[in-house]
Amino acid sequence: MPELADATIAAVDDYWASFFGCAPTIFATSATTVVPHVGLGDYRGLWLFRRRATLIVSVPPGRLEHDRALFGTAPTTLFDDLPAIRACIEAPIERVLGPAFVGYADAMTFRPVSRPEARLLTTSDWAAFEFLRQSCPALDWEHGGTKLGAQPVAGCFAGALLASVAGYERWGERIAHIAVVTHPGYRGHGYGRAVVSALSRVALEQGLIPQYRTLMSNSPSLAVGAALGFLPYAESIAVRLAV
Repeated sequence: MPELADATIAAVDDYWASFFGCAPTIFATSATTVVPHVGLGDYRGLWLFRRRATLIVSVPPGRLEHDRALFGTAPTTLFDDLPAIRACIEAPIERVLGPAFVGYADAMTFRPVSRPEARLLTTSDWAAFEFLRQSCPALDWEHGGTKLGAQPVAGCFAGALLASVAGYERWGERIAHIAVVTHPGYRGHGYGRAVVSALSRVALEQGLIPQYRTLMSNSPSLAVGAALGFLPYAESIAVRLAV
């Protein structure tokens, strides 16, 4: 089975180490490390990130000492125990998002699919794009929607109707974080896979590393990533505090 190139892994390690304010050697450890938010800015919550045997818990600076005392000696398997995580936090929780899959593809792993109805969108597709946006539940668009005109956006059509779109946001120098959303009436027919494939090809041609994130509970979305050659790199859990 193809594996991500060493250079790909090194670039991704560098990105996440910088995101957490750590050295890349953090990912060679088998321990839980609690750090104050760096890449997360003023996020009002905790973010758990597990890469193999390394667990990083990013917390608001005001909670650092408190959370180091609670999480610092915890085994990395704590990631698998949401009730225990909730109990450790000792604060009202607004929402938990995750566990989520974090995966990457490169030239060695990418398995594109070809579909003639999939192409890059232009401003002339604005009406079809807006119709898709208005047809999707607001939360779906919040998680998977994109903006037309900034970065490349791929779309796949079912006749004249735009069935799915995918766009990416640049994270750091090399990461292309892909977001995808499909019309509720056209899911399960390969449109999402087609647009993620088209956009990943563009990202790779630009020297970027496509990133695919989705909830571990979302089996259809996980299947899309696996079919296109996105390999698991890490898992994350976001815990947003209520106060």
